[in-house]
Amino acid sequence: MNSDITKLMSDKIDENDSSRAPINLNISNMIPINLKLLMWYNYEIPPNKLKMTNTGRTVIINGEWNMERPYLTSGPLLNDYSFSQIHFHWGPNDMIGSEHFLDGGSQPMELHAVHYKTEYLNQESAMTQIDGIIILVYLFKLQTSVNPAFNSIITSLPLIHQPCSTVHIVNEPLIKILRPFIQDYFLYRGAITKGDFSHWIKWLISREPIGISLEQCIAITTT
Repeated sequence: MNSDITKLMSDKIDENDSSRAPINLNISNMIPINLKLLMWYNYEIPPNKLKMTNTGRTVIINGEWNMERPYLTSGPLLNDYSFSQIHFHWGPNDMIGSEHFLDGGSQPMELHAVHYKTEYLNQESAMTQIDGIIILVYLFKLQTSVNPAFNSIITSLPLIHQPCSTVHIVNEPLIKILRPFIQDYFLYRGAITKGDFSHWIKWLISREPIGISLEQCIAITTT
């Protein structure tokens, strides 16, 4: 079943290369499919180092582990995909913030957790391959209470106010931020364009958004 679904998705890309990411997730047009459970490994293990960088366009979080990096396998994946980095996307205000829309509606912010096919060794090499990258997507929703999972990130943001600045943050396991989903998620293949090149990516989007307070949202989007 996994091989058949993956081949079907690849054939669709070959037939029509207009599937560009991000997209509007129209639930009424979606087709349910049965896959094996998506398996998460090592996300509960704290990294040896965890750093946060202001790129001038977004905030990126990446880390180093003394052991095998966190990775995903099974589900829609035929191979292992290792964690590379987390970054955020936002817009002009908390009404139009996420890159992906859900039934035409936008959310205040969006988190991407980039993973590369483990055999390609790193994200840069994997970006040159059609099966090299998958991205987990979490949309955010506003809530009245603060989300404590983001305390370390929020308190460290003033230290990277200048573009190209970096700070080490508390070495907390990724599972604190990335809530595992194993079978209830949106799935599609779509390309992003950088310069003259298109990079095909498999997108796995959590159906359950991450709650965050307005103050926390503003702190991230105004960095």
